[in-house]
Amino acid sequence: MVQIINEPGFFGSLAQSLQQSAPTLLKNRLEGKQAEANIRLGQSLGLIPADLDPKEFRNASPSSVNAMLKQKKSSQSSQSFLSQDEQDELVEELVADGMPRQQARIYAKSGKGTQNTMARIHEDLKLRGLRQPVEEQTLENVEDTALPTEDIPKERTEFDWPEIPPPPETTPAERVKMRQQNQKENNPRLLETRDKLQQLDKTDMDFAILTDINDSGKLPRGLGSIVINSSGELRPSAQLTGQVNKETQRFVKTVNDFISGAKNFFGARVTNFDLQSFKARLPSLLNTDEGRRVIIEQMRLNNQLESVHARSEMDAFKHYGNSANLSDIISVTDERVADQEAAIISKLNHLTEASDKLDMMAQNPERFRNYSLWITEDGKFQAVHDNDRQLAIDSKMRPWHD
Repeated sequence: MVQIINEPGFFGSLAQSLQQSAPTLLKNRLEGKQAEANIRLGQSLGLIPADLDPKEFRNASPSSVNAMLKQKKSSQSSQSFLSQDEQDELVEELVADGMPRQQARIYAKSGKGTQNTMARIHEDLKLRGLRQPVEEQTLENVEDTALPTEDIPKERTEFDWPEIPPPPETTPAERVKMRQQNQKENNPRLLETRDKLQQLDKTDMDFAILTDINDSGKLPRGLGSIVINSSGELRPSAQLTGQVNKETQRFVKTVNDFISGAKNFFGARVTNFDLQSFKARLPSLLNTDEGRRVIIEQMRLNNQLESVHARSEMDAFKHYGNSANLSDIISVTDERVADQEAAIISKLNHLTEASDKLDMMAQNPERFRNYSLWITEDGKFQAVHDNDRQLAIDSKMRPWHD
């Protein structure tokens, strides 16, 4: 039998678990694909982090496998994870310092490397005047930068994961084969979902920065005519170098990235949001603070819609391991996030209506000079002149973004 180096701590426990749970895999040396298979087994047992790429070990010898695992453990030890109470306290401190709440939540859940990067970006934005501590903001500024606050249900923290039993009248040997097949089919989707979630989190940070840029007053007037070409498409940000400031280039690049990656987002969920309509309204909406605000929020909500599903899918993979097939994983995920998705979709549909009205007002600037968009008590949109604001308030109307 192969000798296992029984090291103390995490990797010593891993060796013992692998020896007890999969003796047939350990009859040969940890070489070639056998090393890769053992790493995958350790991941399925929850003993090795899921973000470890088994292919790194394909051509490794036993000693080098051990060394690489040690290195992985050492790198992970540099991360700093906080309890939920500590995370909540940190989020409030960051929000008070001017960081958007959604970005502050990502910061609190991240390791030291990501936190250091986000901290540098935050301090840079403060130096540029794009962020200010809450106590330095006026009440008027806080109200003006508010976005739609329709409640979105929180993910059910005590979700009752349904039991997924094996098919009846199957033998233990057949069930082992089924779990192996599940592992083979689930792993590619798990890695794909993990990568997607990382990208979604990064993109959400970009949208938070766009809000800061839009509120900074550093975007030029008539932005739509500057950044839209003769074909009605957004010009690549590289073409704007030297013509507009860095804030404008950053704004255009993020919107372009969103449109380019739209095929990964649209069509999976049923909403009134349409990419072509979104692009058609850009020339007019980009010209106003309100228009850009609705553009940012539409992009953010589409991102959130995908993120909610991807995050819950990762939770399902962790809960079931290889005891459930991919179809079952997706089915349980859909059930788990149904309420959250319905609320986000409702909010997206609401924003689409607001976008239509703002687009119409932007295309008729003379007619709607000194008008802003309000919403009635029964949810209908209406243009209100600045002189009639008090009358609108008395009629229980409110600005569309409140």
